[in-house]
Amino acid sequence: MSRLGRNAVISGCNAVKACPGAIDTVFTASTTRKFHLENFVNGPTAACATITFTANCSTTTNPVIPVAYLGSFDPSNLCTNYLGDPGGSPTTVGVPISFAVNVPANGTLVVSVQEVNHNQGGCSGYSVNVSGLTCNTDAGAECQACSITPPANIVVNNDPNQCGAVVTFPTPTTSGTCGVVSASPASGSFFPVGTTTVTITTTAGNTSSFTVTVNDTQPPTITCPANITVQTAPNATSTIVTYAATGSDNCPSSVLSYTPASGSTFNLGTTTVTGKNTDASGNTATCTFTVTVNQPQTIEFSSPTFAVSEGGGAAQLIVNRQGGSAGTATVDYATSDGSATQVGDYTIKLGTLTFANGETSKTLQIPIVDDVYLDDDETFNVTLSNPTGAGVSLGSNTSTIVTISDNDTTPPTSNPIDGAQFFVRQHYLDFLNRKPDLTGLNFWTNEITSCGSDPSCISFKRVNVSAAFFLSIEFQETGGFAIRTHRVAFSRKSAEPLTRITYLELIRSQSQLADGVIIGQPGADAKLEANNQAYALAVVNSSAFQTKYALAITAADFVDALFTSAGVTPTSGERSDAITAFNSQGTLALARTAALRSVSDSASVRTAEFSPSFVLMEYFGYLRRNPTDPPDGNDNGYQFWLAKLNSFGGDFQKSDMVKAFITSTEYRQRFGP
Repeated sequence: MSRLGRNAVISGCNAVKACPGAIDTVFTASTTRKFHLENFVNGPTAACATITFTANCSTTTNPVIPVAYLGSFDPSNLCTNYLGDPGGSPTTVGVPISFAVNVPANGTLVVSVQEVNHNQGGCSGYSVNVSGLTCNTDAGAECQACSITPPANIVVNNDPNQCGAVVTFPTPTTSGTCGVVSASPASGSFFPVGTTTVTITTTAGNTSSFTVTVNDTQPPTITCPANITVQTAPNATSTIVTYAATGSDNCPSSVLSYTPASGSTFNLGTTTVTGKNTDASGNTATCTFTVTVNQPQTIEFSSPTFAVSEGGGAAQLIVNRQGGSAGTATVDYATSDGSATQVGDYTIKLGTLTFANGETSKTLQIPIVDDVYLDDDETFNVTLSNPTGAGVSLGSNTSTIVTISDNDTTPPTSNPIDGAQFFVRQHYLDFLNRKPDLTGLNFWTNEITSCGSDPSCISFKRVNVSAAFFLSIEFQETGGFAIRTHRVAFSRKSAEPLTRITYLELIRSQSQLADGVIIGQPGADAKLEANNQAYALAVVNSSAFQTKYALAITAADFVDALFTSAGVTPTSGERSDAITAFNSQGTLALARTAALRSVSDSASVRTAEFSPSFVLMEYFGYLRRNPTDPPDGNDNGYQFWLAKLNSFGGDFQKSDMVKAFITSTEYRQRFGP
């Protein structure tokens, strides 16, 4: 640097001294003169400052010179911000020199102590005293150099749902003459997640700093998609599945990931997928869902046609589940007439086949009636519908034609229904909706054959055996249960032609209720209980039932409504039992089911429905039709037999009702002349 010229003119406040200008030329780095700065800050009013300078040097040959500047010192331009100087260097060791300069309000007085000659030696120090400045300290106190003490570094957690926090901090403490203190960012500002440096600045030009660190402790959110079920291509064992969760975070740029990743190949079965949302601070949130991969399954007949001999007992129809066997699958089936009829050629079947997990084939048996008519080959149809199960649909063979080949070669001379075993077998088919078990077949056949050739005994026994099928536990708790349940739930009384359960409805209901049930054999009671519970629950869950019975109803009111619907007056015990059954269950559906079963099985309902359902089953069982179907065309016949049965107190022998039906031309012509 250059040095300022000394012109022996002392600066004063009344006569402002002009900068005398720099002298000397450029010096090399090794010979550059040294300087030192001392800062003094004026107070809130302008002042005349007196600067007293004392040098402690071993030589008096113009060693150093003090020069005053306003705000800052520029060594490359010695006249920039120049205020004044003493006009020369101290000439006596330890003897001070003084000069005065004007300093504006809040201005910073910078005293530059400069070497006169480069590489000046022999000085052990100096002192600079300033008087006359207005200070922000106590009155009369000497102005000191500014010193700042910032707050300690601050660490906080983010505000809820914010990617940062509003942070306040105390005002930094200062000493000396600092002027106005400011902070950037200011206290009360919003600080983002991470570390921010706060800079403290004074009007004296002093600075300091501290840090504010905001930690993100709030985890992100994530919502997984619903469980996914997909199908493979035909015969494939895996497939690619894509998915996407949704997530959010208080800070942007969180990352969603999945294990297994979206777009992975999934094998058959169920796989749990974990979704994770991770933010930049390492906070995470997880959720799970499942991906189930099924092979497309089809249910169909193994063949579009089947054949059976008239004497073969039953047509064996194979129904296959193809393309996969995972999970439970069901399909409904129904027979329909062709040239063969359900009255005299085969036993009508309406029901549901259930495939257990892993099961691929079921056999549907359709009993065949071995009549004695000389017939051409006859056919009937069986149709599949309403498949259920994951990925289950109908295949191509959704219906099949069954051909019955006649086994008669000569015109009939007798009717097979007169044979005891044929008669009993047909009752199993007509009343219990199943083929006979050998023990039962032999027992009831013996009841008739024990008469020998006594026609009166045979006639009496045939009536008793026939009635026994209606009176049996197996019928009363399957077909009879369906009849009573419909009466209680929907006021469908057997005696009323417009509301009674229909022939086809009973066939379907009995198919469900009697499935797997042979009373007296192991497991029959448990199976019957499960069937009845499932049947009653389905009634309760039906839209018709839910429409009829309001949900907001007490147990007592619900039970009373059921008995009213059934058209009977219960005993106090029956009403209490039904209310107790309702209250014993944990859910409304199960409570209503329990009450419905209790009312349907009550003695009052059984008694009210006994004779009407007995007459109804004469038509359903023997004639295989509704009472109002042709050839009747009206309900007169039904009402006649109901009145007659009631007139004899329900005694089927004295009323001749059973005898009349089993000897009727319509019944006998189902099997022969």
